[in-house]
Formats: sequence, structure tokens, C-alpha cells
Amino acid sequence: MDNESGWMPVSSGISTQQRAAPSAKRPHWSLRLIFMVLASITLLLAMSGLATWNLRTQRIEAEWLLHTEQVRFEISRVLQLLTDAQTGSRGFALTGSDRVLKAYGEAAPLIGRIRPHSAAAARPWD
Repeated sequence: MDNESGWMPVSSGISTQQRAAPSAKRPHWSLRLIFMVLASITLLLAMSGLATWNLRTQRIEAEWLLHTEQVRFEISRVLQLLTDAQTGSRGFALTGSDRVLKAYGEAAPLIGRIRPHSAAAARPWD
């Protein structure tokens, strides 16, 4: 029996499908929730990928910085040895004394050992 509000009692013969009809709107809310969860997961994965890429880039740049500093150190060492050798040879040319050749005698063999190593260090991609 109907009353004025349009509500029918359960015993009035309403089928299960008719009672389930109001819950048919529920998937819209569930689809929104699923979409939000998937969007959140996608953003999280994208941010994780960017963070991984950024860390890898920083590591590579740090390795290049270290390599550059090593090459600069080798260049300054070679420059110092060349300066010592030049000072010794000039002193010998001016004075003729073997005593001033000490700096040249110490620097000349070291220059020959450092030069191939420095050239290889300057080209790490070979």
C-alpha cells in the first residue's frame, strides 16, 4: 500500500532488483575514487622516476668534477716539475755549476713518468 510519501513496505512485493536500483549510482563515486587512486599512483611513480634520474645525473656530474680536479692536480704537478727543471737548467747555464742541476736531475725523470699518465687521464672516454 502506498502512503503519501511514496514509500512502500518490503512486504508489498518489491523485487530485489528494484531495491538495488538506488545503489546503481554508487559506481560513479567508486569510479572517482579509483581514478584518484590511479592518478596518485601515477604521480608517485613519475616523481620517483624523476628523483632517480636526478640522483643519477648528480652522481655523473660529481664523477666528472672529481675527474676534472684530478686532471688539474696533475697539470699543476707537471707545471711545478717543469719549473724546477727550467730553474735548474738556467742555473747551470748561468753558473756552470753541477750543484744547481740538482733540481733538474730530480724533475726530469718525474716529468717523463707523469706525462703519459696525464694524457690518459685527460681522455677518460677512450
